[in-house]
Amino acid sequence: MSLSLKSDELLLRLFSNLEGVREHLPRERYYSHGQLFGIIDQYRNEPAFVLTTEGHSVEGREIVLVKTGTGRQRVFMWAQMHGDEPTANSALMDLLRFLKEPGEFEGIRDTILNGITLYIMPLVNPDGAERFTRENANKLDLNRDAIDLASPESRVLMAAFKKIKPHFAFNLHDQGRAHAVGKTGRSATISFLAPPPDEEKTTTKNRENAMKLISELTGVLDEIIPGHTGRYSDEYEPRAFGDTFQSMGAATILIESGGWSFDYERNFQRGLNFVLFIKGLFSIATGNYKKYETGAYLALPENRKLLYDHFVTGALFDGGARNIGINLKEKMSLPGRAVWFEGMIQAVGALKGRSGYHEFLASGYKIKPGKTLEPGDKMYPGSGELLSEIEVAKEIDHENFYRFIEAGYTNIRVSGEGSDKRHTPLPLNLVSVKGKRRVNYDLTPGHPANILLYKGKKVDYAFINGFFIHVTSRHLYPVNALHFKP
Repeated sequence: MSLSLKSDELLLRLFSNLEGVREHLPRERYYSHGQLFGIIDQYRNEPAFVLTTEGHSVEGREIVLVKTGTGRQRVFMWAQMHGDEPTANSALMDLLRFLKEPGEFEGIRDTILNGITLYIMPLVNPDGAERFTRENANKLDLNRDAIDLASPESRVLMAAFKKIKPHFAFNLHDQGRAHAVGKTGRSATISFLAPPPDEEKTTTKNRENAMKLISELTGVLDEIIPGHTGRYSDEYEPRAFGDTFQSMGAATILIESGGWSFDYERNFQRGLNFVLFIKGLFSIATGNYKKYETGAYLALPENRKLLYDHFVTGALFDGGARNIGINLKEKMSLPGRAVWFEGMIQAVGALKGRSGYHEFLASGYKIKPGKTLEPGDKMYPGSGELLSEIEVAKEIDHENFYRFIEAGYTNIRVSGEGSDKRHTPLPLNLVSVKGKRRVNYDLTPGHPANILLYKGKKVDYAFINGFFIHVTSRHLYPVNALHFKP
């Protein structure tokens, strides 16, 4: 069967039917090494797949290499060398399922597997993934270890590359939500890079091939996310594996998954990665990338960190109008792997050229600090004595908390001085130490984003732990608030 993805009609149809090929992952992007291997182990007895243990992490977790396909072109894909960057890893699980069960897209699958031999190392940093941290168990950034090879994970990755001798290599990462496409104000949802092989940024033949393939891949993204594709900085970093592998002769492509709206689990970006994998592997298998020039890649605007989750403009405080950038930082609590967010003031000032996923024009609104609801205050639930978080939760929930904000409260005093929690599912911040001093209000960068926006004497809007609250319409509420122990 002769196939062409030139028009991308089949590819776009595949994207619209992702649920049919998507692998079920527990907790989406927050899975553990054991949970992921529950999926990978399914391929050990599949005749089209060969799984080999390439080594182990600092803490002894298995690092596996999956091989499939019989083609002449060798392709190596690796993911999650930073433990808190799992988007592409999830998409690799989707890719494996597609290669096993392609459904109506069997012709695409067969073209790929007949044209290439594919090697996938899905989880390079299993200890970091277990903690949801960038570094490994020794607090080492693996992507700065390509020269020293000080960590066992880095040695495993390098040994696999040398064994495979790939023609193409896919270096798969997540990037922060702050990255924008140049100065456009749009999020860099997907960013590419053909890493330089040296300080002179020489365009070797293999790097040129990487640029050509990226130029082809941008076409499908233009159909799905027009204006949201960027180019990662090409500053040479000899300690990085992408730069090193480019210098060793593989056409190396970096794919960075960035922000898209408020999709923190990055399910949409996971789908984009999957489509890019299919498109890229099909092109390598057929040699279609050779028809492209490098121009589309070189024309991609370079990423700039110009985005905030919330961008509040023209707010009145301290005698003037200023802009505020607020970011929500993803956190994980172990051992239960519960995910929560910490909303922080990122920047205050003119912030020229900045923008946000959510922009709020605060002209005419005055920012004031929220108060802490104390036992004995009229609105304090219960008898006026200190209550526990559980007792307070019986009185304050996501349905009735608005009246507290309307009265100027963002925090509530509770018992539990010994608690080690840093967050609460309640919609108000908890303060669990006795005393009267003000907490959590400081509009300097690095402080929690808890602010009220007044029109006259009325609170119309608020940010509780960085989550936007539409007070007057009783619309929106925080995923979680913070637990203060000042």
